[in-house]
Amino acid sequence: MPVEAVPRPTRKIAEAFDTIGLHDITVDTSTAGADTLQGFLARTLDRKAEVDERVRAAERALGGVEDELRATIRAARA
Repeated sequence: MPVEAVPRPTRKIAEAFDTIGLHDITVDTSTAGADTLQGFLARTLDRKAEVDERVRAAERALGGVEDELRATIRAARA
């Protein structure tokens, strides 16, 4: 499960997951108390099906891009 639980998080990790439509994976541990962190992690685990589907969809999309690139290279070499 992707989680960015760090003090003063940057947007770098969150932006990477934003590209596949997966949001709200970040919690600032410098300001969050134990209850907040526990709740965040529990909600994250509840999203397992959503995460799995978004990752599978991204894998399919990247696989399609890879197929196109390989076909283009083969055509260029022919």
